[in-house]
Amino acid sequence: LMETMKKYRLNTLATEIIMIIVALLFLVPFYFLFVNSVKTFGELLTDSAGLPTAFEWSNYSRAWNITNFPLAFWNSLVVTVVSNLLLAMLSAMTAYQMVRRNTRFNQLMFALFVAAMVIPFQSIMIPLVKVTATLGINNSLYGLII
Repeated sequence: LMETMKKYRLNTLATEIIMIIVALLFLVPFYFLFVNSVKTFGELLTDSAGLPTAFEWSNYSRAWNITNFPLAFWNSLVVTVVSNLLLAMLSAMTAYQMVRRNTRFNQLMFALFVAAMVIPFQSIMIPLVKVTATLGINNSLYGLII
């Protein structure tokens, strides 16, 4: 029993201390986010790491009004739900076809799907924007969903 306690104290205690330090490091950006969100602009420029002298809760209502948050939230919700439903539906149909029918075409398509995962999105982003502009669907929810 004593040997187990020593092992726990030496190994586990050191691991727990390291994990607490790592957790605190991960929480640092949230500290900056909250503290700087309740400062005045001048105070933010002079001391971004310190605590505010007075909490400016009006920053939240101003940001809510300036960004038109309800509309932005609704657009995000529509894009997320519709995109994920379409993706799940098309992926399920494609997977069914590819698994049930082992043809050369399906093998080629599988190889192309796997190869496409290697291509970084940043390299195809500009051509995608050009295509959406040509189709006239840029700056729309439809273009974002597709």
